[in-house]
Amino acid sequence: MAESVVMVEAIDHPATGRRNHMNVKKQIKKYITSQPEPKRGDLRKLHQLTLQLSPECKLWFFDGKDSKNRTVSNPTIGYGSHSRKYADGTSREFFFKSV
Repeated sequence: MAESVVMVEAIDHPATGRRNHMNVKKQIKKYITSQPEPKRGDLRKLHQLTLQLSPECKLWFFDGKDSKNRTVSNPTIGYGSHSRKYADGTSREFFFKSV
């Protein structure tokens, strides 16, 4: 992975607001490594290609769990950042693309 990638030590989960204190780079590596082949190889290649194309993008990782530790979605690796605006007028930072 590129050295210039921005690593976030603690981020809010966009849906739950839950804080994530594990290093994002470590979480992504752990998640990719935990997948069976051929998915592991495909994820690794996609991740490396994305970092080559956007080496300074912000990295995100969501484990798919809500604030009560229930599985609510698949784990997600996110790249980049943009502000998402909601109908109630609030906004929240969110990733730009994901795998």
